[in-house]
Amino acid sequence: MNFFEQQDKARQRTFVLLFFYVLAVLATIISVYGAVRLCWYFMPVSRKSPLYMPVYDTVPVDFWDLNCFLTVTGIVLLVVLTGTLIKIAQFSKGGVAVAKMLGGEQILPGTKDPDERKVLNVVEEMSIASGVPVPAVFLLKNEYGINAFAAGFSTQDVVIGVTRGAVSLLSRDELQGVIAHEFSHIFNGDMRLNMNLTGFLNGLLLIALTGKTLLRGVRGGHGQSSNRGSGATVFVILLFALLLLVVGYIGVFFCNWIKSAVSRQREYLADASSVQYTRNPSGLAGALKKIAGLPDGSFIRQTRAEEVSHFFFSDGVAVFGGTIFSTHPPIHARIRLLDPSFDGKYPVVRSIAPAETRAFRSPRPANPHLGEELAKWEKKMSLSQTPRTDLGHESLAESVVFQVGVITDNHLNRASEIREALPALFREAVTSVTGSIALVYGLLIDRRNTDVRSHQLEYLARHDDPSVYKMLLRLLPDFSSLKTEWCLPLLDLATPTLKTQTSERYEKFREHVETLIHEDQSVSVFEFVLEQVVLHRLDFFFGKAKKTTVVYSDWKPILPDCEILLSYIAGAGSFFRPLAEKSFFKAVESLGQDFSWKLIPFELLTHDQIAGALKKMAAASPKLKEQFLKACVHCIEHDEQLDIRELELLRAFASTLDCPIPPFIPQAEN
Repeated sequence: MNFFEQQDKARQRTFVLLFFYVLAVLATIISVYGAVRLCWYFMPVSRKSPLYMPVYDTVPVDFWDLNCFLTVTGIVLLVVLTGTLIKIAQFSKGGVAVAKMLGGEQILPGTKDPDERKVLNVVEEMSIASGVPVPAVFLLKNEYGINAFAAGFSTQDVVIGVTRGAVSLLSRDELQGVIAHEFSHIFNGDMRLNMNLTGFLNGLLLIALTGKTLLRGVRGGHGQSSNRGSGATVFVILLFALLLLVVGYIGVFFCNWIKSAVSRQREYLADASSVQYTRNPSGLAGALKKIAGLPDGSFIRQTRAEEVSHFFFSDGVAVFGGTIFSTHPPIHARIRLLDPSFDGKYPVVRSIAPAETRAFRSPRPANPHLGEELAKWEKKMSLSQTPRTDLGHESLAESVVFQVGVITDNHLNRASEIREALPALFREAVTSVTGSIALVYGLLIDRRNTDVRSHQLEYLARHDDPSVYKMLLRLLPDFSSLKTEWCLPLLDLATPTLKTQTSERYEKFREHVETLIHEDQSVSVFEFVLEQVVLHRLDFFFGKAKKTTVVYSDWKPILPDCEILLSYIAGAGSFFRPLAEKSFFKAVESLGQDFSWKLIPFELLTHDQIAGALKKMAAASPKLKEQFLKACVHCIEHDEQLDIRELELLRAFASTLDCPIPPFIPQAEN
């Protein structure tokens, strides 16, 4: 199953969860209605009661009352939707909101701490190897268990969270296995599913919290009046609060059951993917063994960890019902799938927690049904299958698309090589906001036309901070030897740092980027695509763009936009019209859509047109994106010659569609 199929499956799982959520809400409405009608019959009917109303003299015998049902429905929907919308609003910033809720602090790219540097290096290499922008990494510094999580709605707002225990107690190989596991959740669409699920659960949880609040209020006010009617009223409210509490937790009970069933399956798949990415099962198995041998295990102390328990690498909270409602498979089962020779003995790992906060627990017991569990899951998950990495020319479109969202050890090696090959000054620059901004400017400075270059530098000297301009001048000499395949990795590395600038600073940065690319009155393909990549990665974070959701599941409404984009790619590949037409029609033929296709001359296309078409294509379903990327490959391979510039432009285009393509490996290295 490739990246696009996994994304489609994740969307289907979201609809399944939504269906069960609706059922849970309906069951909650009926239950609350039953509680209201039950309490109605216990209401005081004494005319001496201060709460007496004439309606009490005519209490209906029938259980069913339409007006009452509609009122209850409205109130329950209001409470549930309010709870859901509150959580969705809290998570609107993406993964950052989850990390901060758990007490995480961002590890700054310039950190000198060896453990923090270790985890940043692993995340950076994994990102470059996959084509994903480097996520911000948050450290849960007061969590001494070994755990991690990935959170966000897309690759543009994802963050990786790691505990102090993970960065301090895991070796580099073990940490790489854990991070690869989390990257699998990014590629498989699990993150968005988890974010939505948390919102759904919060809505139902609010019913139970309402019951708790009523219960506290009744207990606090009880005894202030000896009036018999008042006492009866207190009894009814108390009964209603208890019923509401029970109803609320019944809803949460079923949602947790759904959550655990979905999450356990995804965890097995993520373990399998981690091994496929790293080709090193001992790394991930070693991390799990250390969790089992550590007194703190993978426990998360933060009180709100229960809300996001399904995000974690390993069980972060104790759950009612044991393994039935656990969001993760038993740890020994995960280890045995990774290491069939495992003898059941865990290493003794010394806790790094302060003595007064250390956890104490007995060794994990053996599972008598482990063999049955392994047999069941080995049929579903194979750890030995290797993703295709060949780029044979005869099936180039299929090969490129197959690699979207796939990491192999070859890609990891390539990422490490690229990272080490970057000039030392570039690697230093990405650790500061000033340096990262200067790097982006440097990518846009014209290296061929000295007049344009002079105007660009003069503009920056007048309008930007002197520190940025000074850093840019230091970096410029190294840009003369910049390889095309280094451009996207540089942006990948600079992305988390650029997100730490203020909103006001980003406004200036955005304005200067646009000015630089229009300085020569002619925007090159490279400049335009680079601008789109930068804005796509940063606009959502700074509130300049909305979260991308699937709007188009059919080609018909976006065929004109597809025509614009393929015309642009064909024109950029060849200014000789007959060749451009050949590549264009080869691309549209692969789509198999009945449409009056026509190549739009390159010089007639405006960048506003292309940017608008890209935004609409980004809102297409995964299946349509897959077909579009295949068409793009057919477009650039028309002359049977592929150079690194064309391939990197394809990667950049795919990045704006949230379809990460790993760096291409030169044939000699395959």
